[in-house]
Amino acid sequence: MRLLNQLLVASAVISCLAVPSRAAELCGRLPVFDHTTTEATGNIVIGFLKGLIGKGDLEGSFKSTPEDVLHQYPNPDKLLPRITVFVVECNLVVNDTELTPSQKREEILKIYNEVFLQKGGFNLNQVGAKLAALVLANPHTMADVESIQAILPVRPSIQDQISAKEAWRQKWFHESPEGPAPTNVPGRYHVIVASPCGEDAAQKAITSYNTKYPDIYFELWRTVDKCYFAVTVGTGLEQAQAKELLALVKQRGMKGFLWHW
Repeated sequence: MRLLNQLLVASAVISCLAVPSRAAELCGRLPVFDHTTTEATGNIVIGFLKGLIGKGDLEGSFKSTPEDVLHQYPNPDKLLPRITVFVVECNLVVNDTELTPSQKREEILKIYNEVFLQKGGFNLNQVGAKLAALVLANPHTMADVESIQAILPVRPSIQDQISAKEAWRQKWFHESPEGPAPTNVPGRYHVIVASPCGEDAAQKAITSYNTKYPDIYFELWRTVDKCYFAVTVGTGLEQAQAKELLALVKQRGMKGFLWHW
């Protein structure tokens, strides 16, 4: 009976991953910050974890609770770069047409364990799975591993992405004691790189930026306008710092803008 239950759960996960709209739910949505409220960043993090783990457990995926994750992080704010990395890497797996549903499930679980539970050192097998798919598609033209790997996109490791985003957030995101919003005083700025209209468009935009720039930490902020969101690379900065960051993002090929409260 236990084996039958496990098979049924695995089947449900595979079915979920086979449907893009449902599969995307497994990855969660990146947090949205709102300068008009003083909701603690820790509450935002806990909300994300509850939503993610709740959806995953329904499909038999993530065998943990928010407490399993949070007990490792006295300051939940530290999880924000990890949430970003998980959402981006999870979506890359979900949208990979060369991986089977079972391979996707395996990779997502590896990402989750490494990012949130620090069961580290996983060597994600996406390249291996892609190699197998290429060989199966054309078994009569076996290419050597190195030549195939050379044409596959190479991303930094999960730990490298987390480290880079943590360092970026520490340097460029300045929070107020009352919550995640920058202090509401003259001379404090956001630096933003996009202002999409609508939350779906905003989620798509920030995921795209995170995918293209895995070493940069981005946050999504709701503006006073009900439509527009700000894809943000720094908050609560003095004018000189903001101009320094503005020059940096322009060097990286982005159009940066100063946003003053």
